[in-house]
Amino acid sequence: MRTDRSLYTLVTFVAILVVTPVSAAGAGRDLAADARSLVHALAAGDFNKPEAEFTVQMQQVLPAAKLKEVWRKLTVQVGTYEKTAETRSLPYHGYTIVLVKTIFKKTPLWTKVVYDGDGKIAGLYFRP
Repeated sequence: MRTDRSLYTLVTFVAILVVTPVSAAGAGRDLAADARSLVHALAAGDFNKPEAEFTVQMQQVLPAAKLKEVWRKLTVQVGTYEKTAETRSLPYHGYTIVLVKTIFKKTPLWTKVVYDGDGKIAGLYFRP
């Protein structure tokens, strides 16, 4: 699979993580299900729902209008969204990282959703 430089640039733009130590993320919540729901909301064109789950810093850097534009540019490059597949979760320095294999028409990507200790989204990445 060939890595497209403009896709890498887009991924880098979206790669936002506010590094502040916190307690265990979203205690008692199914963050993998939440991450899949986030991808489904993006695919359905609902950019306000994910923004409401962002940390304050993420809301400032990636408001719904900008998230919509990022998703549009992403789907131009990788094709229309088809489905989500497997998920993986792992703790990382007080955060929980959830990887969602996201299948697009042209290529699959990993959607990486980083949750802080309060279960808020502190980072969002799209990677080959």
